[in-house]
Amino acid sequence: MKLSIIIVSYNSAPFLEAGLHSLYDSLKNSTFELFVVDNNSQDTSADLVKTFFPKVRLILNKINIGFGAACNQVLRQAKGEYLLLMNPDVRVHPTTLSEMVSYLQNHRNIGILAPQLRFANGSLQYSCRRYPRFPSHFAKILFSRSPLTSDYLMLDKDHTLIQDIDWSLGAFLLVRKQVIDQIGGFDERFFLYFEDIDLCRRAKQAGWRVVYYPKAVATHLYQQASHRLFSKPFFYHLMSMYKYYRKYGFRQ
Repeated sequence: MKLSIIIVSYNSAPFLEAGLHSLYDSLKNSTFELFVVDNNSQDTSADLVKTFFPKVRLILNKINIGFGAACNQVLRQAKGEYLLLMNPDVRVHPTTLSEMVSYLQNHRNIGILAPQLRFANGSLQYSCRRYPRFPSHFAKILFSRSPLTSDYLMLDKDHTLIQDIDWSLGAFLLVRKQVIDQIGGFDERFFLYFEDIDLCRRAKQAGWRVVYYPKAVATHLYQQASHRLFSKPFFYHLMSMYKYYRKYGFRQ
C-alpha cells in the first residue's frame, strides 16, 4: 500500500466533512487507508465519520491526549509507504497528493515533503519556515511585522520555488515511512504545537531532506488561535515553546 492518511480531530465537525470529501475526490483511483483519531470531541465529529464515511478507521480516545500522541497511535500500525499528516481544516486539491507521492518516489533522499498552503481566499500562507530562535519567536507572537519574524517566515525566499527547508506546518505533511521507522514518531512531550518542528528537525539530523514543494497546493483554513493572548491554545503554545528550547537550547 502506498498511502496511509492520518487526521486528528478535536471538535472539528465544521471542517471535517469537507476535508474528507476533498481527500476522497482526489484519490478516486488510488488504494489507501484513512484514519481519523478523535481526541474526545464534544461535538458531532465522531458521529459524522461513522455515518458518512464508514470506510474510515475511526479511533476514539476517552481523553484528549494531544496531537502528536494521537498521530503516534496510527504511525505504529500504518501500512503505507508514505504517511500523510493532515489537519481537518485542510482542503486537498485534485492533483495535490498524486504530485507529492510522485515527487517522493523520484527523490529517495527526501524524508518529508510539504506542499504550498494557501488561505481560503487563495493568498499564500507562509507555511515553510526556519527553525525558531528565542527572540524571533517572541517577536512573531507579539510583533507580526518584526524583521525577526520576516526571517522566521523566510520572507527573503521565493515561495514559488522547490527548496530545502528547516520545517513546515504539520497541517499537511507527506512523510516517508522509513523516516518514522528510523527516528520514531512524534515526541509526545509536545501536547500541541512545536511537535512538527521537532519531527522535521530529527528527520534532518538523521540525514533526510525536508523539502517545500510548491507545485502541489492545498488550502488551509488556518485559525490563529494560538496568538490570542491568554487563550488556552496560547498557553499550550508557550508550554511547548519552553519544552522545545529546553530540548534544543535557548541559544541557537
